Amino acid sequence: MSVEVIAIFDIGKSRQQFLLFDEWLNMVHSEEKTPGGTADDDGFPSVEIAAIEAWMRSCVAAVGKDKKY
Repeated sequence: MSVEVIAIFDIGKSRQQFLLFDEWLNMVHSEEKTPGGTADDDGFPSVEIAAIEAWMRSCVAAVGKDKKY
């Protein structure tokens, strides 16, 4: 039997988190990633939006394959 969950993506400058909570707000799953930094056209630190989006899609796909949630 699958459990309904709430998915939260916490995207920050120094880390990215994917969290799943059950209906009682207990954390039932978490993943963390440290993004690789790059520089923008002006040389300032930045993150690659496409890489973040790909990571988010892979998290959702993995949860979708897991019959637990």
